[in-house]
Amino acid sequence: MKRYLGLTILVLGAVGAQAQVSNMTLSTTSPNWVYNHIFSNSIGNPGAIGRTTTSSTNGAGYFNPGTGLNVAKDALKRLWFYYNGDGGGREYALSNQVAATVGASSATMTYREWDGANNANKFEWTLTYNLTATSVNSATMTLDWKVKNVSAEDHSLNVFILGDLGGSNDSITYNNGRYVFNTNLPNSTKITMDSYGLPITSYEATKNDATFNKLLGDSSLLTNLTNVASETGDVAGAYHFNIGTLRSNDFRCGQIVVKYEAVPEPATMAALGLGVLAVAARRRRSN
Repeated sequence: MKRYLGLTILVLGAVGAQAQVSNMTLSTTSPNWVYNHIFSNSIGNPGAIGRTTTSSTNGAGYFNPGTGLNVAKDALKRLWFYYNGDGGGREYALSNQVAATVGASSATMTYREWDGANNANKFEWTLTYNLTATSVNSATMTLDWKVKNVSAEDHSLNVFILGDLGGSNDSITYNNGRYVFNTNLPNSTKITMDSYGLPITSYEATKNDATFNKLLGDSSLLTNLTNVASETGDVAGAYHFNIGTLRSNDFRCGQIVVKYEAVPEPATMAALGLGVLAVAARRRRSN
């Protein structure tokens, strides 16, 4: 049973360009949301929305909007990009980060990656993250991504994006570019993940790291996903984009939107309801 709780949160301070960022934290106020993202040079880029905490048991998988609610949430423990260039035998995670600019609620990461023959600096990737608090019970992380052929040659390209939930008894469904993760937690916590822009070549909802293991395999080339639309357990959802031939200086771009929604606990809702009734009673008395 896996639950992604113990994220280390590193506050990066004021806006500024940095050579490499291994740990990014974005935040909003009124209401207070936090998005924490870890960038690993070896296996990818896990991320989670939650509250900043110093507790070892309440990591970035939890959220506190500062209004008396304390809504437990599963973390989206992976939001990873993989690619294969020129059918080069296997998929690779983005790893060669060359620039980063981090602000309070937005950040941009730039990568320079290899082609299928291990020639460096062929593809330039730009990932831009924006955190928006839509209410005390919901927040949205928008990820705009762009890949450009910065070489003098044409290259073929396949892109895979994997969103993996941190719980062990959840469910996922896919329909028309949207994954809906329903968590087995109180408060009817729901996470949706949408893809916009490029047409989706194939997709799959899986469990127990099945898609992750295929993408991580050193000696297998993944041509298409299975188009399975639902699963239960320790679930994940993946998108596949067959870019085809990307000519010199040409680019493709897309957008992933992750939304977190939670319903307050019944006791909290009851307290809020009593507060509303008390205000109404005072107004009646004043009239």
